[in-house]
Amino acid sequence: MSGQRVLIFPPSRRDGEITSRVLRRAGLICAVHHHASELARDIEGGAGALIMTDAALATPGVEDIYAALSSQPAWSDLPVVLLCQTGPHAPVVAGPLTVFTNLTVLDRPTSARTLVSTIQAALRGRMRQYQTRDQLEALRQAEEKLRDADKRKDEFLAMLAHELRNPLAPIRTAAELLSRVRAADQKIPTIAAILDRQSSHLSRLVDDLLDVSRITQGRIQLKHDPVNLSSVISQALESVEPLMRERAHHVSVAGTDVAVYVQGDRERLVQCVTNILANSAKYTNYEGEIRVEMRSDAKRAVIVVADNGVGIPPDLLPQIFDLFVQSERSLDRSQGGLGIGLSLVRRLVEMHGGTVTAASEGPGRGARFELTLPLIAAPRREASPAIP
Repeated sequence: MSGQRVLIFPPSRRDGEITSRVLRRAGLICAVHHHASELARDIEGGAGALIMTDAALATPGVEDIYAALSSQPAWSDLPVVLLCQTGPHAPVVAGPLTVFTNLTVLDRPTSARTLVSTIQAALRGRMRQYQTRDQLEALRQAEEKLRDADKRKDEFLAMLAHELRNPLAPIRTAAELLSRVRAADQKIPTIAAILDRQSSHLSRLVDDLLDVSRITQGRIQLKHDPVNLSSVISQALESVEPLMRERAHHVSVAGTDVAVYVQGDRERLVQCVTNILANSAKYTNYEGEIRVEMRSDAKRAVIVVADNGVGIPPDLLPQIFDLFVQSERSLDRSQGGLGIGLSLVRRLVEMHGGTVTAASEGPGRGARFELTLPLIAAPRREASPAIP
């Protein structure tokens, strides 16, 4: 019950006995101290309130009390009741009072009723502080559990991705061998194509899982080379061309005829643009339109991918780049993925010092993604050696 004790620092032993007797009659727990150093240690050990007099402010070692009060935890603000003399000869205490942040001043002498009611009010306030402490501790423990669960989730994703990679290689090899077999059954090439297409899709999902795991664990390293964004867009379009061709999308490209350079990892930037394009391809209807545009100003390069697909609901838009977030865009979930690609894009783009944003006017109104990166000057080409 140390947290409910009333600490008393009286000017004399008789004052201490009288004060403690009054408080004990009211059912309060008291502890009387006559030395500042002992009181300071007791404050650190836990207390409900402190009673002092103006005379105690001139006691040797009072700095120890000030230090104990100033070193309280963030949730703690020990109530202090200061009994001060009144009249023309009362000591001036205004200066030292600034060290107390939770202070009640009573005229001395005061009635027992006033003193007891003041202390009881102080203890009620102190109990609310303890409740705040308990809530903060509960939040800390919950946060620690969440961090631990998040760590275990990352470890599981890494293990899952590695385990999924093992059967993928023989499946893709079998699909390739099957496509080379000359069989009487005309269904064999179709089956081989399905195996190859779905195993490629699964490979991309596994690669995304591994990348997310590496990023969250801080194990991914980026190269820092001058990169031409026009070539990044071209390679990304080449990667998603089979999906767009399958869905008969109309793709238009603008602004890539000018070389625009950024500093970064070419493979990762291709991965970012590919994921955005694949997302647009998945959620744009058959024969829909996808537009890719690149532009730049004095400081930044911008890649825009816009489509006239199913759009993004307003409630999903703020979380579209969060891990494992996706919308129920259609009853067909075969193209839905795991909700990893856009989260991976944001993390990789931020590692390049850039930003990525999404916009949509709502369901059925298409979506627009903007990827912005810091612009650098075009690298100088090394002069060709002279021919002797």
